[in-house]
Amino acid sequence: MVPIGRFASPHGVRGEIKFKPYDGIEDFIWDEVFVIFNKTLRRLQIDKVRRQTDNFLLTIRGINQREEAALHTGLEVSVPEEMVPSPEEGEFYYKDLRGLAVFADDGRDLGFITDVFSAGGGNDVIEVTGVFGEVLIPVTAETILEVNMEEKSLRVHLLEGLLPDNE
Repeated sequence: MVPIGRFASPHGVRGEIKFKPYDGIEDFIWDEVFVIFNKTLRRLQIDKVRRQTDNFLLTIRGINQREEAALHTGLEVSVPEEMVPSPEEGEFYYKDLRGLAVFADDGRDLGFITDVFSAGGGNDVIEVTGVFGEVLIPVTAETILEVNMEEKSLRVHLLEGLLPDNE
């Protein structure tokens, strides 16, 4: 399964739920998705999709009231890997970056990518765990210098203040 986003909140009173996509997903192309609900993998049938700025409003079969939709708030939404389109040249899905070794442009080994997430406002963040503890690096053209999938590495430019003091 590949995570594609999260349910954010109910919308309206008829059970619609706001979906916040990961990885800059431009279109919602799935008619079914999966969530872990009460420790069980659950398949959800999507009946209707509407665009709302950077999010989608989903009508899910069997969820007809706001209170039912609210139970899904915060759940990560996934689809089978074969249902995810291949990324464009030079683009990567979050799942592809997890586990990559991270090096600063001055050669320092920062550790490995443990998570990639959206911080809101259109900003994505890479979480690196290593000798400096947990380091959060914004995903921008200024900070991400090179992604080398063959060598499973990422080279970054560290902005002032990203590492703990005295590093």
